[in-house]
Amino acid sequence: PDIFSSLREVCRKYGLAELTLATDDGLVLATSASRDVEFDAVHYSQVVQLMTTPSEPDVSLYELQYKGSHLIGIIRANRHVPPIMRERIRDDTKVILQWWL
Repeated sequence: PDIFSSLREVCRKYGLAELTLATDDGLVLATSASRDVEFDAVHYSQVVQLMTTPSEPDVSLYELQYKGSHLIGIIRANRHVPPIMRERIRDDTKVILQWWL
């Protein structure tokens, strides 16, 4: 029914706890989370800009371009998310963005 439900479905598909999409300057675009994720968006946009790795072991990041905007995907999972899975999540995210935005 909406972009948030679509992100929750991606979480279900890949066994993720949360998925948040943010702009590269730290604004939340959409999230599957039921909590405030503004800190995550700001913090992890800086992590990407500084080209460092997340300090939290349950967080994985991916980047994507959509309609000229640089976006960041913030994944929270109870396990390691391998690069190939992050690519699939990124591809699913692009489809969701094309559908809803």
